[in-house]
Order: sequence, then structure tokens, then C-alpha cells
Amino acid sequence: MKAMSRTWPRVMGFLALAVVLWWALSLLQSNTDTLVSLTYQKWGRDLAQNAALTGEGVEPFGVMTVDGGQACEEAFRPRLEPLQEKGAASALLISCSLAEGVVSYKVNRLQATGEGVLIAEGGHRLPSAFSLFPPLLAIAMAFIFGNILPALITGILLGALLVEDFAPLGTLERTVTDYGWGTITDPFALYVCAFTLALLGLVNISVAMGGIRGLIDKLAHWAKGVRSTQLVTALMGLAVFFDDYANTVVVGGAARPLTDAKRISREKLAYIVDSTAAPISGIALVSTWIGIEVQAFEDLLSSLGTYSDLAPSGYAFFLEVLPYRFYCFFAFFLVLLVAITGRDFGPMLKAERQSRKGVSPQADQITGDFKMAPRSEIKPKEGAPPRWLNGVLPIGFVILFTIAGSVMQGAEVLAAKGQPVDWSSPGDWMQAFIHVDESVKVLFWAAIGGTVFTVLLARAQKILSFRESTSAWTRGVFGMLPTMAILVLVMALQQVIKDLHAAEYLAAQVGDVAPALLPVMVFCLAGLVAFATGTSWGTMLILMPFVLPTGAALLEGNPDGPVILFLIGASVLDGAIFGDHCSLVSDTTVMSSIASGCDHTRHVRTQLPYALLAMMASAGVGYLWIAYSGGSMIWLSYPVGIGLMWAWLMLVGKEVGEPEPEPDPVEGEEAEPSAG
Repeated sequence: MKAMSRTWPRVMGFLALAVVLWWALSLLQSNTDTLVSLTYQKWGRDLAQNAALTGEGVEPFGVMTVDGGQACEEAFRPRLEPLQEKGAASALLISCSLAEGVVSYKVNRLQATGEGVLIAEGGHRLPSAFSLFPPLLAIAMAFIFGNILPALITGILLGALLVEDFAPLGTLERTVTDYGWGTITDPFALYVCAFTLALLGLVNISVAMGGIRGLIDKLAHWAKGVRSTQLVTALMGLAVFFDDYANTVVVGGAARPLTDAKRISREKLAYIVDSTAAPISGIALVSTWIGIEVQAFEDLLSSLGTYSDLAPSGYAFFLEVLPYRFYCFFAFFLVLLVAITGRDFGPMLKAERQSRKGVSPQADQITGDFKMAPRSEIKPKEGAPPRWLNGVLPIGFVILFTIAGSVMQGAEVLAAKGQPVDWSSPGDWMQAFIHVDESVKVLFWAAIGGTVFTVLLARAQKILSFRESTSAWTRGVFGMLPTMAILVLVMALQQVIKDLHAAEYLAAQVGDVAPALLPVMVFCLAGLVAFATGTSWGTMLILMPFVLPTGAALLEGNPDGPVILFLIGASVLDGAIFGDHCSLVSDTTVMSSIASGCDHTRHVRTQLPYALLAMMASAGVGYLWIAYSGGSMIWLSYPVGIGLMWAWLMLVGKEVGEPEPEPDPVEGEEAEPSAG
């Protein structure tokens, strides 16, 4: 009865919130012209990469006809003109249409013989404000009831219902086939899940052979207390800069025994891991992220009008934007400030205080989620030597394998484009690395290779037998299988949001604003899109083609135009990472929770105030101040932003302190001697 008395108010409150949210969304108006333009632009980008037009041996077209208005003309013609060859016999016919809220396009190639060949076609209903309903309701449900699995399933079902125009059978079929089976069998999802599980299994073998124990003992020289341990963990995240997925799993798995020993909460570990993953990979000069970021700039340079010559290439534009990546820098600096001051605030403060006392929250008190297998359950084998190299070498092997594999795979991509890599040139090596387009596949094979290496390492030293290594690996893998359901459901909900075109709807809501306000407005918009959709890469790719050319047009003739345009580019990238940090439906946030052994809802709830603090500093002294000052004060924005975050910690935060010592046994209560 007590449980029901606590549940019913939540149920009624949730239903009332759902009704209010639906009513509020019904009041929002759609910008049809902008939505149509964004949709055509997306189709134009896809068509420019269509193998039927760009594949090897494909005959070029000589004439291109675009029928469908100015928006259709502007979206397709500039992207396809480079593929046109005067004098070629065939013609390309492109038609666009908008009828009864449904936008569509069709592309045909007319051969010299008069025969028509369909190249591509597509169409969908223009998105409305209701496309935001499923993700927002799922997020609200997770926080109200504290259980993420039913919330994700509810969001998927509601999204499928909207996609299928409330047809029950169609909703059921799409949910099962597309969002259920389709997600489970998706190669990307399979590689992400397999890589995560394999790497966690590898860490378990390292624990069993004493490697992690030895690494902890070695790091104990630097990590002598809570503050230094947090700093060491943050620096570990900085070291694994090349990929956010690898960062979360490697650092979360390796640092968990170290932070557990100092009674640092799992919530704090997840926060450190999450805040040194995407923010570091996003600004690293060589990472799996830079390929996406550079390509986004490269594709748009020619459409920036008078600003097209700001940078000779996408990579050069990325370097120009780098000093304005305020959120990424401030998010990392905040981690360091929290560690140095030893202060916390909000829900994190409560979690830290409980952890220092040795109190671990029970699953049924918080979220009811599947329990995560604690790392402490995997013990070193009795008599296993605590050699720190046995903890470093397996992870080092994975890192080197990932870098080498990325270079090799990127070289294949460049070779397919007719740009073979000169292996004697370090510059070509870096170009190959940033052009990798199957990074999760490389990560998976790196984890498998690292597992084999670790098993052989343990066997060669006669520490673990093959059977013992297999047992340790499978305990890590099977212990995490239930929690992988969260990751799979998050990916399914992301597909629902994509089918509803929620990101396009949000992007179309940008109105006319003062030029100096553009960067902070775009930053907030990117954060909102990433929060609702759970994908930072998707947010970047959707918003960048819209906001950067739009900003260039609005800034034409403005003396501060170049600086504001760089700020807009940075605000898209940083806003996407900020929104992803705050989102309950982000796959990287889920992976941070899994690798850290932290309840996912608690991770998001405790991390949110810190992400908002870094966001406020970034927006205030970064995107807003620099835009109004014309970039002349950028040298001052970083110390001011860091100072403001430090002041907040000192004024609002509370010092948690070191763990409470274990109580000494009371006299007369010594352990009884064993029988015999």
C-alpha cells in the first residue's frame, strides 16, 4: 500500500505533464519554407554522394534540369554541377514537389536512346512540433519514475505511432521490425555493443591477473587522496583523446577500482569519464571526430559567399574555429577545478557524501534498472603478482591497434577517392587517420585483438590458464548484457527521432536575430537538438549546412563577420556536445554509465548541473562576449570563464573531504577464532 501511495501521485503528475506538453507543442508554428529548404538540402547532399552518379565507370551527364522552385534549384544544382560534363550524351532530370504537407523529390537520368533510368526518389511528411513529443516525454518519464527502460520503450512506441499516422498495425510492425530487429541487427549498433563488451571483458582479465591491482599501486604514488585520484582519472581521459567510445570504456573500466578504493562515487567517475570523452575527442587535432567536423566544413566552404576564402580547406577552417571551442575547454577545466577544490554541489554532493561513508544506493531506491556488475566482484587470482605492466600493456595494445587500424582503414578510403597515401609522409598518415569512416569496426577488432593479447600475456607468465582467462572475460561480458539493453533502446529511439525529423524541425525555428547574438543562439539550438535526439554527430551534420551559410549571408559586409562566422561554426560543434552531455537518450552518455558501473539516470541527474555551469560560462564569456567584442578579448575569456566557475564552486559548492576511516574493532569484540 505504501508503494502504491507513492506511485499514484507520480502517475497522475506524469499524465498531467503529458497533456500539458502535447497542448504546448500544438501551439508552436512550423516554418514551412525553411523546412522545405532544409529537406531539399539534405537530399542534395545525399545525391551528390550517390554511387549511381559518382561511382567508378559511371557516365557523366551533360544537361541538368531542375524543376521545383528556387529552394529545389539552390539545394541540388550547386552540389551536382561538379559532376556535370559538357557534351555528355545523357541528361539529369530533378523534380521537387510539396503537396498536402508531403515533400518529395525524384531524380531520373535520360539516356541518349531516350530511355529513362530512376536514380533516386524520396519523400515524407513535413515535421511538426509533435515530432519532439516522444523524446521529451521519454526523458520526463525517466526522471519522474526513475526507471529508464520503460521510458525508452514508451518513447519508441509513441514515435512509431506518430510515424505511422496512428495506425495500430503499422505501429506494431514498425516497432518490431524497424526499431526492434532493425536496431539489433544494425552493423553500427552491433559493433558498438561488441566493442564495449569485449573491452570490459579484457579489463576483467587484467584484474584477474593482478595487472589492475599493480596499476593502482603504481598510481597510488600520485593518487594518494580523493583529489589527486580525480586528477589522475581526468588525465587518463585526456590521454585517450582519439575516440570518445574508447575513452569511456577504457578509462571507466581501468579507473573504477582506483576510484572505488578512495570511495569516490560512481556518479563522479561517470562525470569525469563523460567530460573527458567527447570534449577532448572533439578538439583533438587527430581523432575519429575530426573527420566528421572537417568534412562538415569542407562541404560548405564554397557556399559561404564572400567568406568562402576564409580558409583554404575544411581542416584549416577547423583550426580557425578551435580557439572558440569554449564549451569543450570549459567542461574539461571544470573537471580539474572540481578535483582541485574538492568541492561539489547539487545531487553530486549527496552522492559523494554517501560514497565517502561507504553507503551505496540500492537499485530499487533509485531507478529499478538492472544492477550493474560491480568491478569489485572480479578479484585478482590468489597469488597473482601485482605487476603494473600487466595493466598497462593490454590497454596500450588496444590504443596502438586502434590508431594503426584507423590509419589503414582511412588509407583505403583515400585510395578509393584516387588519393593514395605516401607512407613516408607523416602528414599523409594523419590525413589517413582523420578519413577513417568505420571507426567502430576498427575499435571492435582492436578490443578483440587486445583480448587475445591479454590472454596470451597471462598465459605466458603462467598467471592464468586459458580457462581462467575465459572465465574472467565471460563474467565481465555476461554481467553487462542486461545493461546493454539500455544502449540498444537508446539507439532505437534515436532512429525514431530521425524518422520524425525532429532535428530538422528545430533547425527551422531560427528566426532573424542580431548578428552578435547568432553564435549563442546557434549554441542553444544545437544543445536543444542534441538533447532531444541524443546524437552529437547527427546534430552537427543537420545544423551545419543550414546555420553556416545562413550566418554568412546575414554577416555580409559586417566588419566582425569572420570572427562571428568562426564562432557560429564552434557553437554548432560545442552545442551538440553540450546537449549530448545532458541527454538521457545519448549513446555516449549510456556508455559512460556502463563503463563506470553507474546507474544511468543518476549519472545524467548528477552531471547535468556541471554541464549547465560549463555551458553558462561558455555562453556568457565565450559566444556572447567575443561576438560583441569582435574577437579582440578572446585572450581574456578563458581566465574569466575559469574564474567564474571557480567562484561558483567556492560559493555554492561544499567540500566533501576524504573517506571516513574504517572503525576499529571494539574491545572484547575481536573475531572469534576458527574452529579447530
